[in-house]
Amino acid sequence: VRMVLDLGVYPGVRMVLDLGLLLIPLGFALIAFLRPLTQPELASWKRALLMVGGVVAVVLLAGLPAAHHDHPASLEGIGEDFIPRARACFMFGTAFTALALFGLGALSRSRWWLPGSLGIWASGLIGLIALYFHCPITHPSHLLFGHATVVLPVLALAWLLRRRIDG
Repeated sequence: VRMVLDLGVYPGVRMVLDLGLLLIPLGFALIAFLRPLTQPELASWKRALLMVGGVVAVVLLAGLPAAHHDHPASLEGIGEDFIPRARACFMFGTAFTALALFGLGALSRSRWWLPGSLGIWASGLIGLIALYFHCPITHPSHLLFGHATVVLPVLALAWLLRRRIDG
């Protein structure tokens, strides 16, 4: 767990930036998703804008230079163990995404077991946040292929089901 492995060497300003890039889009998505039933849902273009903004934030986070090189666990995941580590992170993040998806589905105003597109998107961001605190690797290629890819199934699901679940 990152909090145990590299918290002492992780730059504080960088952690604020990283978490801001994940928590701000998540906050906007959850606020829009959890609107009271007495208020109409957001227009589809506004939902799309929130999702695009979140994607930009995720790509920015993955594209930042390595946060530090001061802990051995942060330097893993490149070379021969690149694919196994990236795959493990993708699976870990996807598992947390699925848990969040079902939890947000229970809060949904939809007839379906899935939340609307913003709830689906929020679940992907929740999976990324869980992965952020789990994985100490800070190399940009690992973050791009092991972490940022967690949102791809979420985006595909939201796109495929957009008409059925968003009304």
